[in-house]
Amino acid sequence: MIKTEQDTKDYIKQNNVFEFRTNFSWMTLLDGITHAVPNAHARVTKYKLQDAVQERNAVDSLIYDVIYVFNEDGIRQPLDNPNASEVAIFFGDSIAFGEGNYTDSTIPTLFQLENPKYQSYNYGFMAHAASHMLVRVMSDSFRKKFEHTGGRIFYLYRDDTIKITTGKVPWREYSPIITYDRDSVIPAGFWKDENIDEPLPSQYEEEDYKLTADTFKEVQKQLYKINPYLELHIVFLPLTFTTEKMKTMLGDIRYTDLSLFDMSHRTDQYDLFLDGCFTMSANKIIADNLKSENKYDIEHGDFMEDLEFIGYMLPAHNEFPYDDAGVLLAQLIRRYGTEGDFMEDLKSLWEKKLLLLEQITSNTTKQELKELCEPMRRNKNLLDIFYQEYIQ
Repeated sequence: MIKTEQDTKDYIKQNNVFEFRTNFSWMTLLDGITHAVPNAHARVTKYKLQDAVQERNAVDSLIYDVIYVFNEDGIRQPLDNPNASEVAIFFGDSIAFGEGNYTDSTIPTLFQLENPKYQSYNYGFMAHAASHMLVRVMSDSFRKKFEHTGGRIFYLYRDDTIKITTGKVPWREYSPIITYDRDSVIPAGFWKDENIDEPLPSQYEEEDYKLTADTFKEVQKQLYKINPYLELHIVFLPLTFTTEKMKTMLGDIRYTDLSLFDMSHRTDQYDLFLDGCFTMSANKIIADNLKSENKYDIEHGDFMEDLEFIGYMLPAHNEFPYDDAGVLLAQLIRRYGTEGDFMEDLKSLWEKKLLLLEQITSNTTKQELKELCEPMRRNKNLLDIFYQEYIQ
């Protein structure tokens, strides 16, 4: 483990201390994985107990107080759309589930409201990953429910997908074990909790990526068996740092890359709860872009060019995001085999980016960007993607 990774883990451990003040009797198991009790209503409150951001100092602060409503299938109650001709089925972790949000503020609901030909179904759940998705689509109940209906299956992808799918988390109980069976992967029982040191995305190994990608490919095969008109679509969410590698391993699975969306800038700082889950403002932006098939063509130059790219593409939070910056910096150091502590250099670049945002408008040209920002004069990739995100 390199020093930047250890520093980042220490920061996350200090910052991410939360407490649920609720009764979890509304949670159960279905097909061996965590699920909600059918027809349950659950009031959930969550607090942040520690805060590594001194300027914010959100100690013992309420993150959210919300009521979740579940239907007879134990998923969040969708809005009924009797005129729908296709389904939009959502999988993923707490972001897909809509942690902290009422049903009408979740991504599946917001997507359906803007796309009335779809009936949305929300199979997202806290700490779920590609492995849980595979178990669910292989179940008889899922097959019977959707064998006569075509549509889109969206997996909302974050970096945790890999470490959960590969069982590299200490809270992995009831997470499916995925193993190889000749050329395919299959569920093979469930993990037991162990004292495991969670890896950062920069520490994921080639075999971790491969198993996760192969799990998605098996999901695609299973969906085709259910109905050839059920199409899998991976959505790489903002601040997902494994996107660049994972998207090259998906084969013919369609994807949308939102990993460089600056949600803080797009929502005027109303993008995240204190635990990092998306607010309704952020969910609306994701829902509006699910069908966009947005792509980024990232090119790597040298260490300094990549450092500048990271600094200028980090989100415009009110406070410097040491956790996100640490993961990106660790990936960069590993890529180039460079030694040293570059966090203050990265923070300085990010601060220059904030000043640049104050100077530009929707009419700013690429030439004007180059005149305002020296790194963009020598880094065309940074220029093109910064322009795509903040001006175009």
